[in-house]
Amino acid sequence: MKSVLMSVQPYWVFLIIAQKMGWKIGEEKTVEVRKNCPKDDKWDKGVNIYCTKDKKSFARIPKEYQPLMEKFLGKVIGEFVCDEVDTIQKRGVGNCFDYCYLNLNEWGNDDIEIEILDIKKSCVSKEELNLYGQNVYRLYAWHISNLVIYNNPRELGEFYVSVKDHWETYDPNKYINGCWQKPLTRPPQSWCYVESEVITNEQI
Repeated sequence: MKSVLMSVQPYWVFLIIAQKMGWKIGEEKTVEVRKNCPKDDKWDKGVNIYCTKDKKSFARIPKEYQPLMEKFLGKVIGEFVCDEVDTIQKRGVGNCFDYCYLNLNEWGNDDIEIEILDIKKSCVSKEELNLYGQNVYRLYAWHISNLVIYNNPRELGEFYVSVKDHWETYDPNKYINGCWQKPLTRPPQSWCYVESEVITNEQI
C-alpha cells in the first residue's frame, strides 16, 4: 500500500493542528483543497503533512503562536486519514467558486450543500479559492480525520518514492512493493505517493 506526502503552507498547518495542540483560535481546518487527488487503488488513505517554509504564509500566523510553529518548518509534522474526497465544480455566473460561500437559502436548494460545507471547513476565503482554482474546472476537498501530530517532527529523508528511472539513485537496502526506493530530498509541490519507515516516536 502507498501513503501520500502533502506539502502544506505554515498558516494552513497551524489551522489544521491548532485544536489538537490545545490552541483556542476559533477556527479548525478539517478540509484541504487541492487541484487533484490520488487515483491509485493502492493508496491506503494515509496523508503525511509536510510543513513548508513559506515566509508569507508563516507571517499570517498570530505572533503568539509563531515560536511554537517554528519547529515544524521544513519537517513532516504529522499525518491524517483522508477517508473522503469531494469534488467541487465551478458554477454560476462567471463560472467560478463564488457559490460555495452562499447559504442554502440564497441558492434555493440543497444540491450544493456538500460544497458549501467543505469550503467552510477549509477556512479558505473566496478570493483565495478563485485565485487557486482559476485555471481548472474543478477542485477536490480532501477530508482530514484521525489527525496525529508527531512529538518529534520527521525529516523528508525518512520517506521514500519508487524509482523507475535513474536507477543509480535508489537505496540498495530498500525494495518495497516490487520497486526500488530512493529517499526524498525535496518536498513535492503539492503531494506525492510515498513509502515511509515505521514510526517509532511518540505521537500526540
